[in-house]
Amino acid sequence: MFRRRKARAAGTPAAIPFGTGRDFGRGVEFGLMFARLKDYGRVEMAVHADMAELVIRAAESQGKPFSGSPHEHGGDCRGEHDGEDWLNVVIG
Repeated sequence: MFRRRKARAAGTPAAIPFGTGRDFGRGVEFGLMFARLKDYGRVEMAVHADMAELVIRAAESQGKPFSGSPHEHGGDCRGEHDGEDWLNVVIG
């Protein structure tokens, strides 16, 4: 029923390595946004401006309206969205 795993060779990493760079971060950000959209039919969140085209494509693929505006830093930011290149987006 269950197969036994083969032992790893010495020096083989236990986990698949992943990137922590900008592209990895944007992928995680998009995944969270799309999961919220699928689960709730609507999403409001701040995303990096690099994601603008992906936001548009995600909204269009689900037949949802979308809007975006420059992110205003306020008391609720907690330093998460540093820099001026963030957008507040609403899909649905």
